[in-house]
Amino acid sequence: MRRLLAAVLLTSTLGATGYDAAGTAGRWMIDVYQAVLSPRQAASTCNFEPSCSRFAREAIESRGILAGVVIGADRLTRCNTHAWTQHGLAYVGITNGRLRDPVHVPDKLSPAKPHLPLPQAETRVVSAGEPSETSFARWLADRGDWHRAGIEYARTAAQNPDSAIRVEAALLGAEALLRADRPESARLLFAGVLPHAPGTARLGIARALFATDRYEDCRAELAGLGPRFARERTLLSGWSLFREHRFDAAASVFREAGDPEWRPLAALDGHDLPRRSRPLAAALSAVLPGAGQVYTGRVADGVYSLLAVAGSGFLTWWFGSAPERRDRTRVKTVFFGATTALFYAGGVYGAHRAACDFNRVQERRYAARADSLLARVGPATARDNNRPPR
Repeated sequence: MRRLLAAVLLTSTLGATGYDAAGTAGRWMIDVYQAVLSPRQAASTCNFEPSCSRFAREAIESRGILAGVVIGADRLTRCNTHAWTQHGLAYVGITNGRLRDPVHVPDKLSPAKPHLPLPQAETRVVSAGEPSETSFARWLADRGDWHRAGIEYARTAAQNPDSAIRVEAALLGAEALLRADRPESARLLFAGVLPHAPGTARLGIARALFATDRYEDCRAELAGLGPRFARERTLLSGWSLFREHRFDAAASVFREAGDPEWRPLAALDGHDLPRRSRPLAAALSAVLPGAGQVYTGRVADGVYSLLAVAGSGFLTWWFGSAPERRDRTRVKTVFFGATTALFYAGGVYGAHRAACDFNRVQERRYAARADSLLARVGPATARDNNRPPR
């Protein structure tokens, strides 16, 4: 008892000075495992990237020792032979031949966003023909070299004394840079000609903000557009709301526009979106380990969670039921009891995360439906697929 009290006092003292003794000990144990045991295992042992040991270490470092070991316990039950059946659902992407599954940090979670063509607007700048100053940039654009074309257009916009040519070159350069996936550079070019072509430039700025996922800023920029760009404003405002998974608000934008072409989009208000309750999933696994995972469609994870809790619980009972013969020092009973508690808590956390993953996947699919519709009903453009607008 005195040793236990001394250990508690020592840990508390170190914690008060800012030293996380428990977290450091947990990281040391993982480091020993990685240095001694991990190299002796087959390369394909773990299904995930990062591996379970590195995942646990990162969880401890980012979430603390208690939450970290619980999250690590959940990962161990998910690293089973059926993990690959969740590829494209709970796990998106493959790294080094393994399923990509980083530590979930709540404030950094974001849904996947398909990189579809942005809504384009007709460049409303009239020129007397192809100026010789932009012919090389046009040649680059005709060959799909959008980045260099944008740079050439920008150079012309900065150096040409003719204001009409400067404005047109800046707009063409911004369009090319958007095509080259350089939205911030495009935004600066659009902003430079805002006094000369306010409607087109403002819409271009909004499109560049859209490309960098700054959807609220995009809508704020669209609010300054006049009726001439009403269709583009409606389209891009609704699209940005779909990207934020605000389905009801996005559908309302298209519903209020009253365009029959947008009726399918007005119907995507999220009322038919399948969902799983996170509290219910966690409560189910609290009552019966693994039940919450089964509720979210991850049957194999649920079965392995149940087996882990039941197996370690049985060993706890086995050693604790006859301590005089099996575990006189109670070390094994305490060890397997703690393991049971960790797998139990990990299963409850895993059920909550499984519900989150289920809902996120359904939202991605719903947003992808909106993306496919929006890509087909985008505003008319003055260019074909290979040339920037004139």
